[in-house]
Amino acid sequence: MAMGKLIKTEIWKLKRYSVLKAGLAMGALSTVLAVALTFANDGTVWNISLFLRNILLANCTYFSPIIFALLGGNFISREFSGDTLKAIQTIPVSYRKLLAGKLVVLAGLALLFGVESYLLGVLAAWLLGISMGAGPLLLAWALRIILANVLVAVAVAPIVLLTASATSASLVGTALAFVYGYFGNVEWQPLNYHPIKAILILLDPECGTGFDFIHYQPLPAALSLAAALLITCLLLAIKGRAPAAPRAAMAKNGGRQVRAKGWS
Repeated sequence: MAMGKLIKTEIWKLKRYSVLKAGLAMGALSTVLAVALTFANDGTVWNISLFLRNILLANCTYFSPIIFALLGGNFISREFSGDTLKAIQTIPVSYRKLLAGKLVVLAGLALLFGVESYLLGVLAAWLLGISMGAGPLLLAWALRIILANVLVAVAVAPIVLLTASATSASLVGTALAFVYGYFGNVEWQPLNYHPIKAILILLDPECGTGFDFIHYQPLPAALSLAAALLITCLLLAIKGRAPAAPRAAMAKNGGRQVRAKGWS
């Protein structure tokens, strides 16, 4: 099966996933948090850059890692819990390619959620009466927020592949993603090699400013993201076959292991 058809099939499946609606709702939480911060009586003079920066930070360190780990884990674990792997095994597509297709769809959703966050942020800023700035500034922030979301999906992909073969494991992956993202809030030189912090180093113009002991470098940050992508590719390379005994299939066959067929 061509990858394009596989991706299209995964997109068709999205309408059956209630967790996607939860993802869209969570995607709006960064804007809610940014709006809440504007009501703090701390003397801050708000402008569009500061407002959208808060959305970028909230996406990278709080909400996006959780959303993508939850969605990615759900995409994969449903093939086990719904016992659909048996049907998929009858077509000439490897388990590796199936996982790759799901990750591509996850990256597409990350882009969609980035657009959602940006548009909601601009709308909220306009309603709050915040100065909007010039068109090039708004475009720059749109690119930062959208690209950051896609890169978070890349950073979280290894966690998804390692923990998404069962529902309970995918929940563990979601918890790990929360901790993983939270470390992006910490200002510490070694975190230059932490993928989530790396995204902020590359895309947040204020990252690390105000700390004389912090000197982040873009090259290590870019290398850490490249390493996350490489790890994802390596994990896909070793996952050529589906697990031999999905729980749902075993339950329907009296606990007996079902031999996987048709995987290349």
